[in-house]
Amino acid sequence: MEKLAKEFDVTVTPEDLDAAVQSQIDQLENADEYAENVEKYFGWDVETFKQNIIYIEVLRDNLIEAGIPKKVAEEKAQKVLAKVNKGKQSFEELAKEFSDDPGSSENGGDLGFFGKGVMVEAFENAVFALEVGQISDLVETEFGYHIIKVEDRRVDGENEQVQASHILIASENDFAVFFEDYKNELKIKNFISK
Repeated sequence: MEKLAKEFDVTVTPEDLDAAVQSQIDQLENADEYAENVEKYFGWDVETFKQNIIYIEVLRDNLIEAGIPKKVAEEKAQKVLAKVNKGKQSFEELAKEFSDDPGSSENGGDLGFFGKGVMVEAFENAVFALEVGQISDLVETEFGYHIIKVEDRRVDGENEQVQASHILIASENDFAVFFEDYKNELKIKNFISK
């Protein structure tokens, strides 16, 4: 997490640490009881606890507040889009390799046929604007960044449906999942112990 913080210039100030400790003390309404609990459960004094545990919690919160998981997801999505545009691997292969969508990644990103009103608005707007065979730029939704390919289109009266595939690069709200992905990408092993 330190490497990530340094890369994105995210810091933890002594005031941040003091405020976090004070917040925990306020919940107990008793500083002595707080110190006793820290000693009992961790074997540390409050200052050591602050430097070893509170620091990590505050750093995690500061990284999230700075939007770092989203920035990392966008960078990864840009790299995947570049691979798609190079055309050395099929869209299906890249979806299997990179997509974070558990429902479609194993099928090469295939979402099947769907009509309007099924997908979230930004995704739907992008997919219905594409021609068959066309690939989108990055499309941002609340799930992350999508790269979309329209495979087929059919019209039955006024009902239009498209068959599309996508690659989803999730912008993790769950920091534990995000950080695990980040560690794996950097090939960091055993950075965080239990």
